Amino acid sequence: MTRIPAALFALALAVPALAQTPEAMKSATLGSSLQAVLDAGIPPAPQARASAPVYNAQTRSYAQGGFTYESDALNASNSAQANLRNAGLKVLRVENTRQNGGSWNYGFRIEYFEVNNPLGNPRSVATTSNGDYNWDSDAKNGLANEENNLRARGYAIVLGETLKRSAWPYRYYYRIAYAANGQPAPAGLYTSGVYNAAWEAQNGVNAYVADITRKGYRVWDERIYRDPSTRWYFFQLRYSRQQPVPRPQPRPLPPQPQR
Repeated sequence: MTRIPAALFALALAVPALAQTPEAMKSATLGSSLQAVLDAGIPPAPQARASAPVYNAQTRSYAQGGFTYESDALNASNSAQANLRNAGLKVLRVENTRQNGGSWNYGFRIEYFEVNNPLGNPRSVATTSNGDYNWDSDAKNGLANEENNLRARGYAIVLGETLKRSAWPYRYYYRIAYAANGQPAPAGLYTSGVYNAAWEAQNGVNAYVADITRKGYRVWDERIYRDPSTRWYFFQLRYSRQQPVPRPQPRPLPPQPQR
């Protein structure tokens, strides 16, 4: 039997490896690296999240003026914002105004939209005023009665106030801003603040999704909205509590025969 020299035997083993292309060798190296990562229990790097779709939101504005002092306008603006939110409307922007450039005529302007349906037509805020009272206390009683009547008819009070006419005789009256009452935002709906650009809003989406996912929630809808009037962006996320996966229970052992 003829013996093969050791050098020729080693060369024969090396020929298949030398015949591999660089691409094949690279693929084999990457495959072994990935397998090593999986064997070590290291999770793979997260994939880039797809961008949320962008929609134009339908917004409206509510403005009020005629306040003698700036502090009165600010207090009324804060009350109106809180009442709009309670009525299911999202306050997007607030602006303090001074009508006609006068120093004794302050006001505010609030832009808002429907939280539960940003693409729909937002409810408008109507204003009514009435009364010719000698005393401010009588005007306050008339205001309370009219607010109760509006609530009974299904309206939400945005702002109610008593005022004094500037011309003689100084009589008192009330003014009420109201809107059709709506449902507040559900617990599984989050609406962000405003951003200057779409990519900033997308970063906000990614950060919020990562945060509530770590807390055991599942996001099942995410949208970015654009206000055409201000060109501001904001986003909404709908989420729910992630149901825990039940652990498999150990199967009971079969009864052992008695000896």
